[in-house]
Amino acid sequence: MKTTRIIFLLAIACTVLPCRDSMAFWGKKAEPTVRLSNEGRIYVGKRYTGLAKLAGELKAKGIKPETRIVIEVPHNTSPDALAAIAKELMRNGYRRYVFNKPRTTTAEKGYDPLIKHLEKKPKK
Repeated sequence: MKTTRIIFLLAIACTVLPCRDSMAFWGKKAEPTVRLSNEGRIYVGKRYTGLAKLAGELKAKGIKPETRIVIEVPHNTSPDALAAIAKELMRNGYRRYVFNKPRTTTAEKGYDPLIKHLEKKPKK
């Protein structure tokens, strides 16, 4: 009876502990967001920090180096800017980061490109 309880508690612990950083379980945001504006300004949350103080602001907010950081960047961001941000984060021990560009969609009039070969074209 006692071993069944221990196994049951271990099973619950193995299920709950990996979820401790998830938004659904604790009701908080799982990934801190760093944002690069169109003007080239770096924000942590809503606060402007700049490149030199980026890691310091992350540490001040209590974000540990093993936490995954999402960096939102505009479409026109130069590769040099991405490299500078990555270099600053790596130098301060933040190795888990990902750059995220906004998604765009396009719509065109005309035939569906996936089934275009099946449709008959109108005669002129």
